Amino acid sequence: MRNNPCDPPDAEVKDVKDPMRAPGSPVKALALGLVTDLGGTLVAGIVFDLLYRVLWWTQGLDAEQVRAAEHEHSLGSAYFVIGTLLGLYFSYLGGHVCARVMRKSELLWGAVLAGLSMVLGAWSVLSIAPDTVDAWFVPVCILGVAATLAGALRGRAKNQADSQSAA
Repeated sequence: MRNNPCDPPDAEVKDVKDPMRAPGSPVKALALGLVTDLGGTLVAGIVFDLLYRVLWWTQGLDAEQVRAAEHEHSLGSAYFVIGTLLGLYFSYLGGHVCARVMRKSELLWGAVLAGLSMVLGAWSVLSIAPDTVDAWFVPVCILGVAATLAGALRGRAKNQADSQSAA
């Protein structure tokens, strides 16, 4: 029995695995990826649409003209481009979140997330506003899949960097 308070304790130290290095749950990774992708796109889209409507109203358009302007978005309009970029950003972010949570087979789970996001996103657009579907629909879906996979690639690179720095 030692009485010196400056001595280290005699307890046995066990090697504990780092929980950040263990693979995550696919269900959790997909759920968080979907919430990030679809939820982020939805919230950002609502805020963006509201800001755009305020811009139209400040330009003197009445409610009927604003409704007409909503349906006159050409492929090259600022409204379409900014809205699409917002959606693609959240698809990228969703893929990144999925890969960071999964920490194993990131591209596989990123592809699963991309498929789920595309199906759920297309279903929501087709059920809520089928009249908005135009020639842009399929290319934007393909870009969304690419953005999700790019996010998963970035997440995989971060996971590899983290595991190398921890080793």
